[in-house]
Amino acid sequence: MNTKEIGVVVLFVGVVFFIAGATFLLDKALMVAGNILLIVGILFLIKTKTIYIFSYEKIQGILLFLFGFFILFFKYVFIGFLFESVGIFYLFYDKIPTFKGILRGVVYRLFRYMRYMRDMKGFIDYSGIRGRDMSSEVLDYLSRLFMYVSWGIKIIECV
Repeated sequence: MNTKEIGVVVLFVGVVFFIAGATFLLDKALMVAGNILLIVGILFLIKTKTIYIFSYEKIQGILLFLFGFFILFFKYVFIGFLFESVGIFYLFYDKIPTFKGILRGVVYRLFRYMRYMRDMKGFIDYSGIRGRDMSSEVLDYLSRLFMYVSWGIKIIECV
């Protein structure tokens, strides 16, 4: 994995922690852990371009994000969440197409891997499980799953 993929994964885990904290009655510990993971994921994504974030044009986003981060420590979790969300939007609104491209590449590789697994389905011997209960339903489900995945691959390849 390269640093962009690691950054996307860490960013995703941070978002999951943050959403879990918001879901569980605005749990402060989960939201702070999510914030830290978000910051680390963003740093992985931008690597050496940290000077870009600290430019004069981005000062409004930086201040809003930091203000929201510090409000979390004073137990005003929802208000801090709102300030952080607006700050992140102001910081990265011009980088959103780049993030979409990275995410599309990760999803595309996952679907390609699943397509190869579908192709391998013909080499697996199912004769030992055909006589069992529900085996035909499982095989039907797997064949439909691989069919939908192959459709998803075709759609992504067209985009």
